[in-house]
Amino acid sequence: MSKMLYTIEKSNHSEEDLKRILNENKNIRFVSLMGVDLGGNAIDEKIPMELFLEDVGEFLNSAIQTDGSSVELYNIATLNDAKVDLMPDTT
Repeated sequence: MSKMLYTIEKSNHSEEDLKRILNENKNIRFVSLMGVDLGGNAIDEKIPMELFLEDVGEFLNSAIQTDGSSVELYNIATLNDAKVDLMPDTT
């Protein structure tokens, strides 16, 4: 059995490298995009592999929106109206 892939090093975050790595690991069904808010609360969005591979460049260069249910935004949003954009760190 091949070694399980849990993370991808930042040096391999190019569109070409991601496509190659993900296509080599057929056991991967979802890509999880993760962020942390200013309060230290983690949020993630799971993207089906087929959808991610169709448009890797768009995911790398734009934001995706999640419901923000695990992010605490005191006096800004409540759980019933929170929307959070997860944007890639390009630094």
